[in-house]
Amino acid sequence: MVQVCGESVECKVSAERMWHGLFKDAHNCLPKALPHHVLSVEYPHGQLGFHLPGHERLIKLHKALCEEVHEVEKHLKEEEALVKEEVEKVGKEVHFEEEKVGKELHKEEDWGKDKVCEVVGRVEKEAKEKVEDVGKEAHALKEEVHKGEHFVEDEVDDAAHEVAKVTQKVLEKEAKVAKKAANIVEKVLHKEGELLGATFHKVDAFLQHEGLWVKEKIEEVHHEGFKITISVLAGGLIGVLFKHCKHTFELKDTSLGHGSILHWTSEFETLFSAAHYLHAYEKLKQHALAPFHSVESYLLKHDDYTH
Repeated sequence: MVQVCGESVECKVSAERMWHGLFKDAHNCLPKALPHHVLSVEYPHGQLGFHLPGHERLIKLHKALCEEVHEVEKHLKEEEALVKEEVEKVGKEVHFEEEKVGKELHKEEDWGKDKVCEVVGRVEKEAKEKVEDVGKEAHALKEEVHKGEHFVEDEVDDAAHEVAKVTQKVLEKEAKVAKKAANIVEKVLHKEGELLGATFHKVDAFLQHEGLWVKEKIEEVHHEGFKITISVLAGGLIGVLFKHCKHTFELKDTSLGHGSILHWTSEFETLFSAAHYLHAYEKLKQHALAPFHSVESYLLKHDDYTH
């Protein structure tokens, strides 16, 4: 590519010929009207300058361009310095604002912490006062319950004592019934003789109920003989506290034809709660069942039991 007065004229020149006859070839490619205005010849490996007519003007132009470039670079540096200064200024302002905002946030955070501590303290104080009030109420209720327990125990003792008195009378009546039952057994054994020698007879005179049982067992005297269960329905006032009582007799046939009581078990189904069971049972044994703790005591008090 050959530049002529600012215009480009294309010419094709090989690399070898460029080195050996560059100027001649380039000159032959120029238009005839402009034979002395070649400024430069460009080729793939670089650029060669030729001192042709007009070369001095090119040098001046190049110098002017260099000065212009220098001025532009200087101006750019000045602008860059101004921009840098402005950036630093803006950075300082941003930093100042950040510190200011940080201080405000820290101040708000401290205020929030103080407020939270104040609220928490007030809530804890109110909760503590409520706990103390509840504790006082619980203590008062506990004292009332304690008084009530003593009152209930006293009432239970009185009721058990009254029940024991009534039970004593009922058991005395049932003892007579038991004697009659024993006589019935004796008559049956005497009548049937050896045919019923090993037969168990049961006379059941009460309806079965579910409940808590109080048992009083008399020691056995002998382990032989016939057995019969005689159950008697409890009546009167005792029926309120005891569903029924049951007496079990073990009889032994004698050579005289009538039986002797060897074993006696008394069972009482009670409506007492489990909490009052032991207390009521002790009272019952003390006041009601004491006369019947052994076969011997029964025989001494009822010497006509076989009649």
